[in-house]
Amino acid sequence: MKNNERNFLVSLLLFVIILMSILSFSSEAVEDTVIYPSKSPFDVIVNGNILDKNNKQFPLIFYKNIIHIPVTNELGDYVGFEYHGSKGFRTILKSKVKNKDWKDIEKKYNPMKFNVVRISNFHLYLDNGKKTSDEINQAEEPYPFLHTDGSILYFPLTWKFVHEVMGWDYEFDPSKGLIINTEK
Repeated sequence: MKNNERNFLVSLLLFVIILMSILSFSSEAVEDTVIYPSKSPFDVIVNGNILDKNNKQFPLIFYKNIIHIPVTNELGDYVGFEYHGSKGFRTILKSKVKNKDWKDIEKKYNPMKFNVVRISNFHLYLDNGKKTSDEINQAEEPYPFLHTDGSILYFPLTWKFVHEVMGWDYEFDPSKGLIINTEK
């Protein structure tokens, strides 16, 4: 009986060690993934106005054929979201559009120069005002949230996140670009 118990404990210990190394490897793979995005090849129109894809402090980026927009207070006030974060947690909340004056956010900047972003390792949640999403599993997302080394979070403009989760109107027109209406 003692041999069976010892064999069981050794097997259990090996299983736990293997499981921990697999989990550790998968989380490190998400955190350490370096991505070289390009600038957006087409326009993004939000609430009838074209986002400046070239002259903003944090430009629109293109990764895996999906445009990502920077999650900033300036853009959030216009699009209709709020951004909250603390100790590795980030939540994007759907909110009312606070600033309809496009000129206020259309200031020209020298764009931030970066050529590397990473898959975000923050604990991410989206809140559409009715329900908060489960944590977004970045390792399983085909189009993950990204962040710069300065921790600017980039939101992927996918049907899933824009339309299904946040409830915004979303369409792509080859001649106009990506069209999003958050004021419905």
